[in-house]
Amino acid sequence: MEDKNKSLMNDKRIWLILLLLLIAFGTYFWCKNRQPVNNTLPVQNENAKVDTTAQEQVSVYVDSTKSKGAWEYKVVTAPTGERLVMNTVFVNKRDPFILSNGQEMYPSMRVTNNNNQGNLLYFQLPGVDYATNSLKITFDEKDAQQAAFSKDPYNNPGAVVLDNAASFIEKMKKSNKVTIEVNLKNYGTKKFDFSTSGFIWDK
Repeated sequence: MEDKNKSLMNDKRIWLILLLLLIAFGTYFWCKNRQPVNNTLPVQNENAKVDTTAQEQVSVYVDSTKSKGAWEYKVVTAPTGERLVMNTVFVNKRDPFILSNGQEMYPSMRVTNNNNQGNLLYFQLPGVDYATNSLKITFDEKDAQQAAFSKDPYNNPGAVVLDNAASFIEKMKKSNKVTIEVNLKNYGTKKFDFSTSGFIWDK
């Protein structure tokens, strides 16, 4: 009788262990299948069209876009949900720069503002290296000024950040055209025109 009771107890323990294992596996797969899915499409970091100070390089999400003339204005949000960057881009699409390999590149200017850095002014021409650390910026073919620049901290190809951004942004608001003259390695001095007509910036 005692052996029969022990056998019965062992059977109950085996079934209890199997039941616990079954519950554990079921819980694991149930939790795994309930992980949240992010259906928001990331916007690629492309300085010619989209803000790359959020570089992008962190993926960003476009909240809103409006365009006027040759510029686009975008508000983007970081993946954390923080509203991070206000962005305006001027792109010269009528006059592409031809690299030595025959590839066309479009120069762009970008004005950005985020919570940590304030207003920044970028110039970008992918595929080139700069012979100096300054360029000349001209408003409506007058009032030419030398502007020092530094490398884009996010390492976007061919992008630089101009010093004294606040002063240049104010002049851009009142101008219809901005000309950038820059000395490029292997290409010499080149000029690029941007239409800034209708530019609005209240940051």
